[in-house]
Amino acid sequence: MRTVDITTRHIRAPDRFAYFRERAMRLPEPVELVHDGDAPFSAHAQFCDLGSVTICRFRTYGPLDLTLRRPWELVRSGDPQVVRMLISMGGRTGLTQFDRQEILHPGQAAYYLSSAPHEGWRRAAGRFSDLLMLSIEVDTLGDLPIATLRDNAACRLPVSVEMTGLLNCLGRRILCGGDHYTRADIEIVTAMLVSAVTGVLTPEADDDIPTGHRFKRSICEYIEENLGDPNLTPTSIAAAHHLSVRTVHRLFEGQDATLGAWIRALRLERCRKDLLSVDLADRPVHAIAARWGFPDPAHFSRCFTAAFGLTPGAYRRTGGGRA
Repeated sequence: MRTVDITTRHIRAPDRFAYFRERAMRLPEPVELVHDGDAPFSAHAQFCDLGSVTICRFRTYGPLDLTLRRPWELVRSGDPQVVRMLISMGGRTGLTQFDRQEILHPGQAAYYLSSAPHEGWRRAAGRFSDLLMLSIEVDTLGDLPIATLRDNAACRLPVSVEMTGLLNCLGRRILCGGDHYTRADIEIVTAMLVSAVTGVLTPEADDDIPTGHRFKRSICEYIEENLGDPNLTPTSIAAAHHLSVRTVHRLFEGQDATLGAWIRALRLERCRKDLLSVDLADRPVHAIAARWGFPDPAHFSRCFTAAFGLTPGAYRRTGGGRA
């Protein structure tokens, strides 16, 4: 077990950031750092290399405005081929990779791939910030396809605060007592961390959702709650869930209709029910259409007629075609 400590504690205040930046460029995964804050920089980074798993805790003291960049030049100069999970426990963390952006608040987690460029930042207005990083070699993650890892990088993970707290406690405990672990202890701890991270990253089967992706239930609920928004599209859904549009479409593969067509069908069904509702008999057709995401009356009329064989007005007058 190898451990590394980088601290500015004993460095003169004017020289602290330069010292920390120079050490960061000598890491196995070198990064560029930019400190934009006016307050003196004060930080402590602890690293513990368990072999296929590396743990890092990054703490800062005082107000912080730190930017991290890892362009292609640095990726080519050193790439450990890992998935790095970020667990924010204090302050805010920003992450950008594959044209996706995520902001993490305390108790939230996301990851990035070391084999591709990324950018990040840390912001803290108070006296203290805390970030735990768990790096797992890609080859140890079992059958997780690299395409799946790419599609969900820089997206907030659907993991509870309790789980991130547990991982944080375990990581901190290992960092504090690393010198006292036996080789057998290290093997057990490594297996625990790999299993936990793999479980978080792996889509789980769901009896209610045949495609078995952990995000799909959340997306379905989001669609139901925002059906009246005319701007509800696969693109806006992907942005709200911090996924790529391609990933969202992939979740709904195998259905009889595309995601866009399914949303339209849900809206039309809500309109159909409202048109037959006695309580809404005085509400104009165009108002019902607008309520469910059809701001253009002519477009709504065409869609409704194609779906139910009657214009909205005729459907209402005939009680659904029964008259």
